[in-house]
Amino acid sequence: MNNEAKISVALEAEGIKEVIEGTGSPGLTLGHANEIVGRRSAYVSDRTLMVHADKAACDVNRDFINALKSPTATVRILITVEL
Repeated sequence: MNNEAKISVALEAEGIKEVIEGTGSPGLTLGHANEIVGRRSAYVSDRTLMVHADKAACDVNRDFINALKSPTATVRILITVEL
């Protein structure tokens, strides 16, 4: 993946939507079997999905976070990559 790639992660839970956008990096391996991380920095590890993300965990809508706390919550995740 290159630095030009635009990556978007759209999350939806309990009718609340959250979108996080970032970019790719030539160092992305997507090699971790269980975890993905969007990073605000340029740091890359095998868990990194995107770098230069426009949000950190503290920036995510609190209503969305509270919706995730429900044991019956269903989360829909859409990852889009534009090369």
